[in-house]
Amino acid sequence: MRKLFIVLFAIIGTIASAQNREAIRQQIDSERNVSFMDEKALEKARQFIRRDSTYHVGHMLEGGFLFFRANDELGFRKAIRPLEKALRCIERDYDKELRTRTNNYATYAGNYRYHFDYGLITYFLERCYQNVEQQDKAMEVLQHIRDRDLQMEINTDSYNTMAWIFHRNRMYTSDRF
Repeated sequence: MRKLFIVLFAIIGTIASAQNREAIRQQIDSERNVSFMDEKALEKARQFIRRDSTYHVGHMLEGGFLFFRANDELGFRKAIRPLEKALRCIERDYDKELRTRTNNYATYAGNYRYHFDYGLITYFLERCYQNVEQQDKAMEVLQHIRDRDLQMEINTDSYNTMAWIFHRNRMYTSDRF
């Protein structure tokens, strides 16, 4: 009997926690309209991460802020960590929505924000890798995007960028430049 109460209490606690998490995420979504270049973006990002560290928006905002502020290799390296975390979070939480391919506009419009966020995260991440001369990691990100077979690659043009990386590394070698 006691085990039954413990199991019921755990189930009720899990359901309440999930509902609370969704309420927090909706609140974060309503407050996220801030530019990556705004002075308050980093403060907002950290506030979002404190509220829910498993939601991708805070990490995306922090990584985007650091990306736009980066002037050298150190700056881009700082931006990589939160962007990788954001990529893991969005793929874990919204994998089904990212894989949705449909002809129905209403269905796609409901998933558009996840596709847009995913495109921003992957664009910032692959550009950071290129700027710190980690072309292999940039190619991994681009191949990952290509293999996901998104309905529309927003902000990331994987085939053209992969061709550029291949061309750049084949033509501009240390022997000649």
